[in-house]
Amino acid sequence: MRKLNSTLFYSLFYAFIATLLLTSCSKDSADFSFKGEFTYQEQKTIGTILRDELLNNPKHYNIIDDEDNTCGYEYTSKIVEMLVERDMIRNTQNFDWKVYLINDYDQKIAFTLPGGYIFLSTGLVKYLDTENQLVAVIAHEMAYADKGFAMDKLVENYGSTALVEILNKVSNPSIEPLKMAASVANFYYSKAIVREADTYSAAMVCPYSYAADGIVKVLEKTIVSRNRVEWLETKPSYPQRVEFLESYTKKSCCHGEETFEERFNEIKNTCFNQGG
Repeated sequence: MRKLNSTLFYSLFYAFIATLLLTSCSKDSADFSFKGEFTYQEQKTIGTILRDELLNNPKHYNIIDDEDNTCGYEYTSKIVEMLVERDMIRNTQNFDWKVYLINDYDQKIAFTLPGGYIFLSTGLVKYLDTENQLVAVIAHEMAYADKGFAMDKLVENYGSTALVEILNKVSNPSIEPLKMAASVANFYYSKAIVREADTYSAAMVCPYSYAADGIVKVLEKTIVSRNRVEWLETKPSYPQRVEFLESYTKKSCCHGEETFEERFNEIKNTCFNQGG
């Protein structure tokens, strides 16, 4: 069992609280509403059912139990708790907002189910270099639940009837819930949706002392290294993505500069050390 050093844990907790800055020029986009046929409660219920299918079938994704990586879950939970405090989130109370860690150091994946259930592979965490990059990735993933993109994609791929069957727990549904749940990681989102999620992520991070270039740094590293990052394959880049994000953060007066690289490396070595 991996546990986070208590001194480090509480320093992280208070650091998360202390990083919130007041800004006068940052503007959140007001149009983060989702116009769909499923209520937020129904989205959460469907997401919970699909989440449970993944948790109960490790052959698809080897999801780490909370008690098997206490420090990893404490760390990611504090990040989520910090982000959920942002008043721009539409579903602060409607959704559960929890990160689930997948024990997979080979794949660099992240995906989100309706209801705020975020799945993050240990491989992606290890690939990132700084804490502000991880915060940006988690904030980006939150957009797919909060703005309804994940729900829209389920409807697009499987149809409303199949989702209603799952919602009503029909005994012999036309699409097995496990099959549906296991496919979400491979959902390919349009460049327009990815751009909206990028904007959402930057707006989420902007008021904090974090450098708001987390996504940019991940993109730049991947371009230079030519590493395969499955997360970026399902969220493809749109034209001039780096330039757009740099312009957005500048226009929004995102003045944070902290990356917390040293702290993040300690967390990776403690909580995400393969075979440790």
